[in-house]
Amino acid sequence: MSLVALPRELRDIVYDYALTEDNGLILKKRDLAPSDLSPPSFVALRHDYFRKEANQLKYVCRQLYHETKGRELRLNKVTAAYSRWPGRESQVENFELFLQTCSPFYRCKLRRVVLWQKVNLGELRNPYFDDTGLSLGGVHETIPRSLVAQFCAQQPHCQVELRLWPFLAKTQACTWVAFGTLLQYMIHGTMPGLLSKNVEASIEGLYSRLDLLPIPRNLRIFPEALPADVDDTADLRATWHRNNKAQLCAQIRTWCENGF
Repeated sequence: MSLVALPRELRDIVYDYALTEDNGLILKKRDLAPSDLSPPSFVALRHDYFRKEANQLKYVCRQLYHETKGRELRLNKVTAAYSRWPGRESQVENFELFLQTCSPFYRCKLRRVVLWQKVNLGELRNPYFDDTGLSLGGVHETIPRSLVAQFCAQQPHCQVELRLWPFLAKTQACTWVAFGTLLQYMIHGTMPGLLSKNVEASIEGLYSRLDLLPIPRNLRIFPEALPADVDDTADLRATWHRNNKAQLCAQIRTWCENGF
């Protein structure tokens, strides 16, 4: 018996099994010839086979095309390709280009998206914020106003994880605590209680003067990785925290598991 001869509910089980990938999918912009003026388009690829489109079922026949197109986006975690070369598109930029060029049919299929965004820690410093020397710069404006945030507001069924690159395994715990507190206050308006009262008051005074746009609840911001020195927080300045070492480490691990 052929696949198309099976009842639709059995075919759907086969489709879901065949199109589900353990490591998710990568959205990659199709390569076009320099003379090709067609608008950019994207293809969903498997992580372990980066040369072939993940959904090959839709090329079998017209019936399977209509029954499986976009199904792989609904079944898998999706991320976007990026280039390590300077000046090339980042993951967020590629995903936003995908949102601009794909049809609403495919946007509605997405259920979980994971993106990495690099933020230069040097650009987050504010020389006029003398109490801590730290500020989120334009992050409080760029994230809520981004196409990713707009997509989240329009598609509440899709969960988007934005992982920030400043928070790497090599990042010092003191930087984690300072910027983690700023991010949590930006997103939730709450303080984790890791900094001194004077520093927290400075943060509240700074951001109370800003017109902060709300971040959709289905857009969650995570660190890139756990800091290498999470169990050695001796580098934390005494004026930055009022809790003991165990509480500091527990808060950092909470940010890694649940987001800022």
